Amino acid sequence: EFELTSVPGIFQSIDSIAGEAGKRYTLIVNYDGKTYYASDSLVQVQREMNIKKYDIKVDNNLFEFEFPTHNFGFEFPSVWTFDHISYIDHELINYDMIERYDFYIYNHVGNIPQGLFPSTFSSYIIYGSPSDSLEIVQWSISPTYHDYLLSQFNILEWSSGIFSTIPGNTKTNVSDGGTGFFSCRDVKRYRLSYGDLYDYFNE
Repeated sequence: EFELTSVPGIFQSIDSIAGEAGKRYTLIVNYDGKTYYASDSLVQVQREMNIKKYDIKVDNNLFEFEFPTHNFGFEFPSVWTFDHISYIDHELINYDMIERYDFYIYNHVGNIPQGLFPSTFSSYIIYGSPSDSLEIVQWSISPTYHDYLLSQFNILEWSSGIFSTIPGNTKTNVSDGGTGFFSCRDVKRYRLSYGDLYDYFNE
């Protein structure tokens, strides 16, 4: 069972949910006299920090990393997010201040979709001092959810190419005319400093 949060349209489970990799899960929604079903497989996350960087700059003891939004040629699809963590240490307080970057990086299976991926380059930049911490979160996603994301990109940010196709509807796994996609994700978190991340890309 789920309950509505303070954010309209966002629901949270009443009981704790811990999925198991390799299993398939189904969401059942009863709404306005109809019942909708949506199923997805929970794929185990690959235990490897396989992100790609575009550029690194070091200036005034600050590290700046630039990451491409979309990366291709991977065996498994995945999605990545970044959280900047600043430490506050005082006699009375000792806790982390987390600044969440509002962006996602996508690792895609196979090659760039010819004629669909736009020629314009999209990237994100993060920066911090060598001792600042960064939490990198990796999500596993199922092949069907990856197909859904591709259908979204083809309609939205990838529709600007001169050879792009006529936009259609995004894929869905919701029954009976429902839209959107129910997905299951396994998560891996990496906490490291900006200095460690610099060393990782320069090994």
